[in-house]
Amino acid sequence: MPPGAPTRPSSASPPPTPGSPPPSHSIPILTSQSPAERSQPRIPFAHALLSFYPPGAEIGLVPCAGGGSTLTDWARGSRLYSQLVRRTKESVYGGGCEIKAVIWFHGKSDALSEEATATAAYGSRMKKFIGDLRRPRFVDLRFDLGIGCNFVGDEGLVEKVREAQLGMDLTGVICVDSLGLQLNDDGIHLTTQGQIELGRMLTEAYVYNFVRPTQQ
Repeated sequence: MPPGAPTRPSSASPPPTPGSPPPSHSIPILTSQSPAERSQPRIPFAHALLSFYPPGAEIGLVPCAGGGSTLTDWARGSRLYSQLVRRTKESVYGGGCEIKAVIWFHGKSDALSEEATATAAYGSRMKKFIGDLRRPRFVDLRFDLGIGCNFVGDEGLVEKVREAQLGMDLTGVICVDSLGLQLNDDGIHLTTQGQIELGRMLTEAYVYNFVRPTQQ
């Protein structure tokens, strides 16, 4: 269930101040959403992130998720990839926003895929996907990865995808493990409480790795 890009207009005043009271305004959704895109940890992430910024700061979301998609579906030139690039450009050039990071929660479909190479190639495909998105304009684009393989399934396939995600050793890429968060009755998708908790975890990882170092 990938990804949403949190953005902050360049006019907002950095850096964030941990512990500041959350602003009372809403979080704008800068593009339309499909049903799959609405059941994501991005809103809890954005609400939690606002608490680290002074009142008046703004965070916009650019939802681009594709439910049930594998990394092959996000290859450069694919429909989902092209949609992601188009929405990102619209938010930058039409919405006056600055892209700060990509929130990516993914991996279930690759671990369940009947394509034999999908699981084994997850790591290399993910690195290529990140590299493609970063060039040429967003070379320093940060990635806050939620490990999506947190369910009971073929243990070997699930672990292969998890290993690839946890082993993502690229600059500006951090991983948050969702293993142990509450799942729905289907044993695959997170409950509402699980989504809220994942959003909080993603926020803490983002702030600790990407925000606080700039204040030092």
